[in-house]
Amino acid sequence: MTLYPFILMDIPAGNGLPDPWGEAEQAVFPWRGRISCHPAPGVGGTVDESVAAQAQVADFFGTAAAGDYAVSGGAVSYSGPAEWGLNRFILHCAALAQAAGGVDGFLIGSELVGLTTVRGAGGSYPAVAALQGLAAEARVLLGPGCAISYAADWSEYSGHQPGGGARLFHLDPLWSDANIDAVAIDWYVPLSDWRDGEAHLDAALASGPHDRDYLASNMTAGEGFDWYYASQADREAQIRTPIIDGAYGEDWVWRYKDLVSWWSQPHHDRPGGVRSATPTEWVPQSKPVWLTEVGCPAVDKGGNQPNVFVDPKSSESHLPWFSGGSRDDLVQRRYLEAMLGHWSGDLAVNPVSSVYDGPMVATDRIHVWAWDARPWPDFPARSDAWSDGANWTLGHWLNGRAGQVPVAAIVAETCAAAGLAAFDVSAVDDLVSGYVLPQPVTARAALEPLIEVLGIDALPRAAGLCFASADTPMAQHHLTEPVQPGHGAAIERLDPPVFDMPRELSLDFIDDAAEYRPGHAVARGLFETVQAAALSAPVLADPHLARRWCLDALAELEARPARLSLHLPPSALALEAGDGLSLDGEVWRAETLDGGATRQTGLRPPRLRAGVWQGSTAAANTPALQPSAQPQLIALDLPLDGREAGPRGGVLLAGFADPWPGALDVFVEAGGWERRCQLRRPARIGVLLGDLAPGPVGYWDEAASVEIELSGGELASLAREAVLNGANRLAVSLGDDAWEVVQFANAELTGERRYRLSTLLRGQGGTLADGALAGAVCVLLDEALAVLPLAGHEFGNALDVRAVAAGLAADDGQAGSLAVTGEERDLWPLAPVHVQARRSDGMVTINWLRRTRIGGDDWRAADVPLGELAESYRLEILLDDMPVLGTELAEPEWSITEADLTTLVGGLPDALELRIAQISAQTGPGRWARCSLPL
Repeated sequence: MTLYPFILMDIPAGNGLPDPWGEAEQAVFPWRGRISCHPAPGVGGTVDESVAAQAQVADFFGTAAAGDYAVSGGAVSYSGPAEWGLNRFILHCAALAQAAGGVDGFLIGSELVGLTTVRGAGGSYPAVAALQGLAAEARVLLGPGCAISYAADWSEYSGHQPGGGARLFHLDPLWSDANIDAVAIDWYVPLSDWRDGEAHLDAALASGPHDRDYLASNMTAGEGFDWYYASQADREAQIRTPIIDGAYGEDWVWRYKDLVSWWSQPHHDRPGGVRSATPTEWVPQSKPVWLTEVGCPAVDKGGNQPNVFVDPKSSESHLPWFSGGSRDDLVQRRYLEAMLGHWSGDLAVNPVSSVYDGPMVATDRIHVWAWDARPWPDFPARSDAWSDGANWTLGHWLNGRAGQVPVAAIVAETCAAAGLAAFDVSAVDDLVSGYVLPQPVTARAALEPLIEVLGIDALPRAAGLCFASADTPMAQHHLTEPVQPGHGAAIERLDPPVFDMPRELSLDFIDDAAEYRPGHAVARGLFETVQAAALSAPVLADPHLARRWCLDALAELEARPARLSLHLPPSALALEAGDGLSLDGEVWRAETLDGGATRQTGLRPPRLRAGVWQGSTAAANTPALQPSAQPQLIALDLPLDGREAGPRGGVLLAGFADPWPGALDVFVEAGGWERRCQLRRPARIGVLLGDLAPGPVGYWDEAASVEIELSGGELASLAREAVLNGANRLAVSLGDDAWEVVQFANAELTGERRYRLSTLLRGQGGTLADGALAGAVCVLLDEALAVLPLAGHEFGNALDVRAVAAGLAADDGQAGSLAVTGEERDLWPLAPVHVQARRSDGMVTINWLRRTRIGGDDWRAADVPLGELAESYRLEILLDDMPVLGTELAEPEWSITEADLTTLVGGLPDALELRIAQISAQTGPGRWARCSLPL
């Protein structure tokens, strides 16, 4: 246990305080490293190098001493001078540590670089001397068993450069002091110099800012070791000045990253640039090094400048050099892997001291910044409790990140468990918050959902199966000209048809922000088609991240990337799946390879998606995650919609709850509650705000419109082609379990959740277009609905159905209930059409055309499919709405003599009233066509 007292600068905007650095007032919530004398070094009128500077430093520390504190029975009392200097703060913390039973380590301050470099008269460093005195006082309180140090900033520990070529090891008196047990450093050294694009110096050295080898190599190379930027202009232009000590050959003196040389060499001050003949008090290898802080912000290119942070309220808020400001958990992880892996390496990296027989860097004293004591996920989600939660997103915090899972580890573990020996996951950079395999499955079934959602490639290559993140560059090849085949074009280009492109892509996932309930994310794109694609993976994500995955995948589909097929010459024999192929200035990626010397390859453009470099965002665990009202359930026993290939085996079920709990489990009472299905999306349910008048069937209704109000969700206008292809289907209740299916092309938003629907298609799917009254329930027919499966004996019987938030029991008080009677209306034959009557030679003949429930949109066929075991009809003659004759027929025609008809109805009528239905062998007569035929 190490106690690290920490100074925070509580200086708000508009403070009006004099600024030592020459500004109108002191900076807002600055870094403690800005504390200095007034005016500061380098500012006009500075007191640096004077007795006045010494006095200011002495006033900052104060005169409180260990003897001013008494510890008794776990309580601390103070009897010293009435001042509030650094000594009093630090020694009070030391007394608290003593009262608690002691600590293993104690820091007397940290990162006071602006103070330790202030010089007094004669070139002294009064703050360094004051820290020595403070260490001695802390020792009195903490005893010999506690290790004491001061945590220097990474830019401070190795010396002071006041100008004129001088290099002064100003902290050496402190590091050599008998009361200081270690050299403690907050070690935030840059490990990258990455820029966007390919036109920068490091682009040829690594695959990207997450490259493990690139980051690890820069622990003892790159900026701060091999070279430095002399100015901001040089940094922007990448003009790198080599770090060379031309006068004395001690390059390490100027390398802040060369910790080994600094620790193992004697230190010679260079006042005025001239090397002193005698060394400082520092004894090489005399004390271990503690890395009291290491870390990297979870932000794009965090490795370029790991010491900065984003905090809008602070004047110190900065993004790393050349960062785009997007969240990047992976760069934080890779930076820490490089840092921790380096110091845990061999003796050349972390040598053993000949003085104390231990490693230079004490690996048990490396502390990663920062693990917050506030409980995850309440921090950072509880903005009502803590004001800094928003800073977590791009900050150094490990909470919510350290437990994230590299997808490479998931893939490797799964492949190894399946006995696959030759596989490579080194090109997989993605991270997820978690992945669940609830039951034993094959390796393919385990991995396919994850790699499909994240866009990971599984590539058969010579060395084995290679997995690669979406944006991973592989080997590049150049092809001047493909081989001309015996017949056909040298290059075949395949463009996917636009109407095959999905308008909507959804993802079922595990909601990391809602107590791990099922979650559902949807992204809607540009194409006005009816197509929808659905993904499902047991991956943990918050709803925003899941929707981003959907948007990324949909954007890649919307780009409609063409595919190329061509034959490769023998010179391209090295090409493997996943490699890039440059052809006529365009880069393509090999997907498939077949054949021998002149292989055929399938090519596609490079992936548009980036790797997944962040995990979930925290959400507070509050009761609001449960539905505040019982779910609304609606059962729809509808005809098939024309795209369904066969019977549903049940009824359609729609559900809605506000807030939506992620999913609803649906139960049927069958001698006990049986879970039958799950509703993963809230249905778009509404009511008519006005009457829906009876409408025409078979053509667009341009005149009528109807207004509806939705419980939730939204509607959108679509092109007529998309509507004809099945989009925008709305079921309107006609009462008595009857529905009309209406389609609409135009949806005009008229108020909150209110729409005016126009350009209608009425009576779709064989439903009636008789109209409905205001207040009628309506349901949008889309993927939110699920089939409630029913057993054969359950049709025709009223069943008790309950729906409740997934994971809860059917008898939970939050369950919504409904009585459902399924009548297999999807099996009912549609009503015949074009019924006609004609009189000839004393006979009355009736004929009609049948319709079909299945496959009726194939215009190439001579007739629509029968859809039944045999052709059969029921015809009934009506008198005063009552049947006076009924007959069953095997063909769509029936005749009766005028005499028989006169006898039947009491005279030859002006119009014959009848109804006709096609018969199903399973359900009997279907929907009736009722007619009044003039004779």
